[in-house]
Amino acid sequence: MGSDVSAVLVAHQGGWDEAVFVALPMVVLVLLLGLARRRAEREAAAEAEAATRAEAEARTEGPAHEVGARAPSSEASTE
Repeated sequence: MGSDVSAVLVAHQGGWDEAVFVALPMVVLVLLLGLARRRAEREAAAEAEAATRAEAEARTEGPAHEVGARAPSSEASTE
């Protein structure tokens, strides 16, 4: 009886089984591409935020903000 059930499951079922064999890999591929796109967008946003944060830190930690440091002179050096 078990072989009868498996034969019916594998036999031609009017075309729907062939459609599943084509559609299922396509659906899986679309889902994986969507996941990869969302992950790439999150990583790009995190990198942009890190770059912005690094630029802000570089501006606040520059030599002009140190104790005793002079601001750069706008006059040209005469040397």
